Amino acid sequence: MPRDGTGHYAVPSGTYGVPNTTIASTPYNTDVDDVAADLNAPRPIVAGGTNASPPYAALANLSAEMAQQQVTNYDTNPVTGAWLGGSFWSDATATGAPVSGHQFMGQSTVYDVSNIRLRAFDINTGRDYRRVRTTGGWGAWVAEDSLVPAGGGGLLSFVDSTHIRFAPCVSNQIRIAGQWVTIPDGGIVSPNISVFVGGTPGLSLTPGTTYFVYLFMNSGVPTFNFSTVGHVTSATPGNAGTEIHSGGSAFEIYSLIGMVRYTGGSVFASDTTNRLVRSWFNRERETKSLLVYNGASVVVTTVGAWTTICSGGVAFCLWPGENVQINLVANAWHDAINQAYSIGSAYDMGTALSVPSFYTINQQANNNNQNISMSDILMGATEGLHTATFAANQAVGNLHIGASAGMTGRII
Repeated sequence: MPRDGTGHYAVPSGTYGVPNTTIASTPYNTDVDDVAADLNAPRPIVAGGTNASPPYAALANLSAEMAQQQVTNYDTNPVTGAWLGGSFWSDATATGAPVSGHQFMGQSTVYDVSNIRLRAFDINTGRDYRRVRTTGGWGAWVAEDSLVPAGGGGLLSFVDSTHIRFAPCVSNQIRIAGQWVTIPDGGIVSPNISVFVGGTPGLSLTPGTTYFVYLFMNSGVPTFNFSTVGHVTSATPGNAGTEIHSGGSAFEIYSLIGMVRYTGGSVFASDTTNRLVRSWFNRERETKSLLVYNGASVVVTTVGAWTTICSGGVAFCLWPGENVQINLVANAWHDAINQAYSIGSAYDMGTALSVPSFYTINQQANNNNQNISMSDILMGATEGLHTATFAANQAVGNLHIGASAGMTGRII
């Protein structure tokens, strides 16, 4: 067929007639046969055709995408031919599918025969999967709900004495029951009353209680659930790695977002003396500093027992693996001559102070002012509420702590 290398058609030699002469049958028939063959052959793109006969080849030549490519074996090519960009489907008999025996539909993105990306939707379960082919061959199928967005989660924070908020931080996604849920731009705010407590709606928080804060989908709306029950890491496919409410598969619906201590004064608290609203995610974004400044002198009159000297100290909630460092700068003096007294750090003060680190000062003269500086770290503490302060112990008389005494600290 007389088409040149660019696909342009030219009539066969000898086709044109000469005026006033008989048309020869041979060149005439040759031209007719040539036109018939050209009309029945794939028309070149330059002439408005596709230069292909099979539809998939025609689409490939036009750099077009193909709809509904049928797949019987995901480790080879669709039934129609090589992979093209577009959509595909497979029935339950297809081999190499993300889940054997399931039906799938999806989209394909093709750079060339060695670089292909598939995204498949499981019609049976509603899960999405992805797979990539490179020059090294096909990779494994990966469930998209197992891919954690960068940063993950959000940030639980203090709003005011009766409200806390879970808002986007680094990412606006959190996984709940195996599905990624978008955290609203303004966050999710919870009050301290008429909330879910232990899965029961319409309750108020109990003063003096430490709660783990979970998020679950309540009729399609992400909602707070406060619980005194701790957490575990899920191993359930699709939700594996998510920190959830402990207690079994029925609690997979609750994803951990934080911890709060609802104080005896019936308030949420987060300030320099109380870090009692803690986020499970993105803790590096939290404010963790602690500070107590006496502002007035303290006189310790109790003898033979430890007594706090830092205005009640500080309170904080800790996650596993966290520590607290506290520091004291103060000046002290005793009424009695040659009277020894001790000052130390104290944690979880109850009916009796626990003082794991202290040192004794032996005062040489009456009212001899001593400058004191000490630091200590609470390590290996259990998860939950803790307190810290500095305390003093003496045998007789009165121990004075100056008004300039200050205690600082930080969760580390």
